[in-house]
Amino acid sequence: NYITKRDYVEKTKVKVRKGVPNKYIKDAKEISKDVFYHTITESDEDGVMANFKNKAKDVIYEIDRLLDEYKFGRYPDKKILEEGKKLIEDSIYYKEPLEFFKNISDLYDDFQDYGDDSEEIRKFFKKDNGKDSIQKANFDKGLKTIKHAEENMDYLDEETKSIVDNIKQIVEMDKPYNKIHELPMMIEKYNDKLIELYENEAKNIEPILKNHKAEVIDYLNQFDFGDEFKSEYIKKFDDLINKLQNAKQFNEILAMPQISKRTKENCISEIDKEEKKRNKDSKTSGDDGTDIVISNQEDIDRLLNDLRNKLEKELKQNGEFKLA
Repeated sequence: NYITKRDYVEKTKVKVRKGVPNKYIKDAKEISKDVFYHTITESDEDGVMANFKNKAKDVIYEIDRLLDEYKFGRYPDKKILEEGKKLIEDSIYYKEPLEFFKNISDLYDDFQDYGDDSEEIRKFFKKDNGKDSIQKANFDKGLKTIKHAEENMDYLDEETKSIVDNIKQIVEMDKPYNKIHELPMMIEKYNDKLIELYENEAKNIEPILKNHKAEVIDYLNQFDFGDEFKSEYIKKFDDLINKLQNAKQFNEILAMPQISKRTKENCISEIDKEEKKRNKDSKTSGDDGTDIVISNQEDIDRLLNDLRNKLEKELKQNGEFKLA
């Protein structure tokens, strides 16, 4: 009857899915191969779509990893990666095969352009046994050189600034890849100029340190105990001079006169304290006719040091002598 037939027809309705043109499937496979570097072996539309989407997700993950690199430096072509990520994310949104493949085919040229543009980026960031590519390593050195120059620009001469400008021109290019190999030579020239500038600045400052050293030694020589401290004070200033000669920062070099002055003042203060201490100790030395009072090991050491100094001074001034 009519009702039975109608129920049967309703139950047996089949949704007819429009077939996907072979050209669309072919475009998707080519994009996968050329852009994702992945070969799709399936031939049916469902298999190709599933394979394409799975690989696309891997590629998005890889793009995210590359974008993380930009947190650490002003690297080129970030915009290309961002646009490529959006292109791929939008393409895998479609669920119906015909819509999916048609969209992929319509964006065929965009995918191929991204593949071409991103090839240099992948090479730039590609690591070999955990090490950066030569291009990225040289690029990082260029960025480091620019940072150093910007922090010390007031001390650079025009020739050195010109070298920095040349480095900047390369690292700030939209696509610097075929110029990066020129950076090592430029950086070497910059470093050579730095050494020259450091040495010139140090030569201007070194006499100040030597004068401070001479002032301390001249002042120390006024006292009988001078020889006890001379080598120590000479070493202090020699260490400062050596540090000056090997300094690798302008601010470190320019701080040396103040450090040296403070060292001189500290040395003179120590000498004055030692003189006061010895004058106080002389009250127990027996020179004024009073009895020597020994109450501890420190008093013995002090007495022996004073006696040694006096004997050495006498020997130096008069030569051989007898103790009465």
